[in-house]
Amino acid sequence: MLSVYKFLKQEYTTYIVTRKPGLPDGYSMQNMANEYAVMIREEFAPPVDVIGLSTGGSVALYFAADHPYLVRRLVIHSSAYTLGDAGKNVQMRIGHLARQRKWREACAVLLGFIIPRNMFGKIAVLLGSLLMSSTAPNDPSDLIVTVEAEVKIIK
Repeated sequence: MLSVYKFLKQEYTTYIVTRKPGLPDGYSMQNMANEYAVMIREEFAPPVDVIGLSTGGSVALYFAADHPYLVRRLVIHSSAYTLGDAGKNVQMRIGHLARQRKWREACAVLLGFIIPRNMFGKIAVLLGSLLMSSTAPNDPSDLIVTVEAEVKIIK
C-alpha cells in the first residue's frame, strides 16, 4: 500500500485493486467502473470505502455515480473529474511513448508534469523515471487503452 495511506491499516483492511488485464480498444472509464462494481459485489460486503488515486480517481467517480449503493465513502486523491488540455497532452505523449516501449521517457514525461522544473526536480525526474521504468509491463496495451479512455472524458 502507498505509504501515504499506511495509517489506515490500524482501523481498516485495505486492498489495492487495478484494472483487469487485456482491455479491448475503446474501453472506457465507465466500463472500468462497471468491472469494479462486479468485483465489489462478488468479493466484499458493500457498501465499501473507496480511494481513487490519479487515473483511478476518474474511474472512482464513474463508479460512485453509477453504483452509489456500493460506496460508503469516496476519496479522490491527485485526480479530477476530467483532464485539462495540458493533462490530455501529457497522457497522449505517455501513450505514444508506451506504444514504442520507451518506458523511461514515458515515466519522465509523467514526472516532469508534476514535479517542479528546478535543479532538484530535474534530478528527481531522472531518478524517478529510472526507478519507475524498471517495473514497466511487457505489453503496453492496457496502459494505452486506459490513457485513451481518460483523455476521452468530456467536461
